[in-house]
Amino acid sequence: RPGSYYSYPLSDAQIKENIEDELWWSPFVNESDVTVTVLGKVATLTGSIDSWRERNAAIENAYEGGAYSVIDKMFIDYGTN
Repeated sequence: RPGSYYSYPLSDAQIKENIEDELWWSPFVNESDVTVTVLGKVATLTGSIDSWRERNAAIENAYEGGAYSVIDKMFIDYGTN
C-alpha cells in the first residue's frame, strides 16, 4: 500500500506489538523494564525504569507505535547512589 504504514485502523494487539517493537529498537529504553497493555487504542505503560529520559522515550515510542493516548504508570527507580 502506498502512503503511511498506519493509514488503516490498527487493532489493540497490533498497537501493543508495534509499541513493543519501538521499545526494542529504542537506544533510550530497556524494553524489559516496560510492560505494555493496550485497551481501546489507549496504551498503559508500567514498570520500573531508570530515568526521566527513559520515561519520556517510552511514552514517545508508544505514540509512534500507534497509541491514541498513553497512561504512564512507570516508576522511576533512582537507586541507592
